[in-house]
Amino acid sequence: MRKRSKVTAFVAVTAAAIAALFIASSTTGAVASSQVAPAPQLNADQLKSVLIPAAKQPATSSITKQFTLAEAMAAKQFEAGPGLTSSPAGCLTMTDALGDLSKITGSLQSGERAASVAPNSLQRYFLTAVFHIPGGADKALDNVAKVISTCTKGTINLDTGKGAVKAGSISYKTHAAKANVGGAKSLNTTLTTTFLTPATGKGITANTVPVETQCEAEVVVAAVGDNLLWSVEPTASLSTTAVNTMFSNLQAIS
Repeated sequence: MRKRSKVTAFVAVTAAAIAALFIASSTTGAVASSQVAPAPQLNADQLKSVLIPAAKQPATSSITKQFTLAEAMAAKQFEAGPGLTSSPAGCLTMTDALGDLSKITGSLQSGERAASVAPNSLQRYFLTAVFHIPGGADKALDNVAKVISTCTKGTINLDTGKGAVKAGSISYKTHAAKANVGGAKSLNTTLTTTFLTPATGKGITANTVPVETQCEAEVVVAAVGDNLLWSVEPTASLSTTAVNTMFSNLQAIS
């Protein structure tokens, strides 16, 4: 069963897993593509203007400032976090697929959606990002897809430092690409993280079945010329709309 849970460790794991990833999946049946003209190289300030201003975001309960990629790296936002591991390792180490991040310019913003925006979602973490990949984002997207294709059915472990290690599963499922990005390559995928949480309360015995706590995040990625547009949201509608909006913003300044 799926259950809305207040297990803070689980929510932290899910947020860490999502935030740590450049998330993608196997390209089979999920990527729409045609060639578009390469966009001109943009500086960090221009890339920030591709993001969605806070005032135009769907309702949030919290939102960060707009970070440059350099600032995010300095804050270690792309690390899986202490005590968090996965098998295969690619489930949590997607930045390796993009090569040397110090040579990439980018901007990103994240936060948590308000309950009113995604009332049925256990996690409401969101991320919008744009990265300038010299030489073309198509290849970068393909590289990420190859790595994550090994994680269609993976495992994830969290050592909270309080004794027992919490074990769960992590998987990705692709869908038909729906982003309206002028024919550029794009993909949609669902990240699902599941943990079994011991049941608590009256009448609990050794034979009581643990509660399955499942969390999903919807991801849309588009490679537009040398720019990679990235959105993680609680729902597919939110993530698709975010990428469409960033594409429009990119076209306005290109």
